[in-house]
Amino acid sequence: MANDFVTAAGGYLNNPNATSSCEYCEYAVGDEFYTPLNISYDNRWRDVFIVFAFFVFNVIVTIIASRYLRYAKR
Repeated sequence: MANDFVTAAGGYLNNPNATSSCEYCEYAVGDEFYTPLNISYDNRWRDVFIVFAFFVFNVIVTIIASRYLRYAKR
């Protein structure tokens, strides 16, 4: 019965004879999870560069802001 559901809905069934737990996953492979988010494994290095550039930008802005925006002047 569970095999019929998996055939119709997709995904995979870890143990078709299990009765105490479901052991069904709607994704056959991990990449299917990211499809609705419009994320692809092929773009991983581009995405890493974007995160790195964001990090560098924030560090630079923090250094500049700490230099020119001193609130506690003594």
